[in-house]
Amino acid sequence: MLWNNRSPLVISVSLAGFGVCMSAFAQLNENCTVAILNRTAQVKPDGSWHIDNIPANFGPVRARATCVQNGITQSGQSNLFTINANAVTGFNANIVLGAVTPIPTQLTVTSATTELTQPNQTIQLAVAGKYSDNTTKDLSPASTGTTYVISNSNLATISPDGLVTAKASGIVLVQANNEGTQGLLQLSVVLSRDSDGDGIPDDVEIRLGLDPNNPADALDDPDHDGLNNREEYLAGTDIRKADTDGDGLSDGDEVNKYHTSGGFRR
Repeated sequence: MLWNNRSPLVISVSLAGFGVCMSAFAQLNENCTVAILNRTAQVKPDGSWHIDNIPANFGPVRARATCVQNGITQSGQSNLFTINANAVTGFNANIVLGAVTPIPTQLTVTSATTELTQPNQTIQLAVAGKYSDNTTKDLSPASTGTTYVISNSNLATISPDGLVTAKASGIVLVQANNEGTQGLLQLSVVLSRDSDGDGIPDDVEIRLGLDPNNPADALDDPDHDGLNNREEYLAGTDIRKADTDGDGLSDGDEVNKYHTSGGFRR
């Protein structure tokens, strides 16, 4: 039996760690599949289904169902919900047939400037989502399902709607997530002069125990990860941790070999 517009499917969700178990009324059957992010499950004849190992760090997501029977395809989706790691939560969601919100294939994060030079200076980020049909949509507000993570909240903070506030000099990365699609933007906070001209602001050198009047210390590599102090500053990594984000790859390998960020676990 397929759904109809006047009979929405009510599903209940139990989240345990990274697994999701759902039970449903008879509208779902073996002709249906359910997907969350890139994980899918075939629905059983009784309408139940189970998906394991759903990542918990992508912010709000939707459960989407597709049923194909007698050559007719019908689809539906739940409202946005968040999967929490190592927690057990529950909620009810309605999957209603009709227009299904597409998942963006690409996120682009931009701002009017990428350098903040005053304490508590703010900039608003803009997130544009691109879709498979080449259309774009503004996904900046949190109400669209976009969430933001900043690599070092001691240097800058970010609001749920993407407003960044400068706190201390340094390089930060901002990651925007929308239903598993990610976009990145690097921002520079520079709140002091650079007396020795080595590319590292004075207040950062003092904070790191370097000499703001000695340009040679920018070339040191105290953690032996293949990045000197200036390169660590520009990458937003820790000069005394070979693997700043703890993902098993050295900062030097991430920056030079894999061209990713050693300061931001993803």
